[in-house]
Amino acid sequence: MWASHLDTRPAQVPCVHPIATLLGKLDAICNQHRRDAEPSKYIRHFEDAYHIITALDQLPPLPAGLSIRSLGALMRGDRQIRRSYDEHDPAFELEGPTDHARLERAHAALGRWYWGPRVPLLTACATIRTWLASEQPFADVPTG
Repeated sequence: MWASHLDTRPAQVPCVHPIATLLGKLDAICNQHRRDAEPSKYIRHFEDAYHIITALDQLPPLPAGLSIRSLGALMRGDRQIRRSYDEHDPAFELEGPTDHARLERAHAALGRWYWGPRVPLLTACATIRTWLASEQPFADVPTG
């Protein structure tokens, strides 16, 4: 699909691969959740991550020699990612009725910003957990 498109990006403007964006969004979710931040500050990242994950087969490949794991290690080493996380991170588990309710309220409040179909929060979390378990982007990086 991508071979049929004309690349009109200016050469001076860096383009970040969507997988790097995905890892950054998941990092933001984990960090904001860990700090018990107001969910409205990060709730949009759940749906964004879902859409990137479900579109992976339509994205251009990572640059030569780069895998999801090596990208995760590179971003962690460059401190673009604050800490390593996996599918068991509490941010993606929605544990506890209070936490889940807070996130659902923030998710519902964000609805006016979307004009297309919404992705339920539980669906987004399940997709994120499945992808993290499958790809293990930080398997080669110490946790913490």
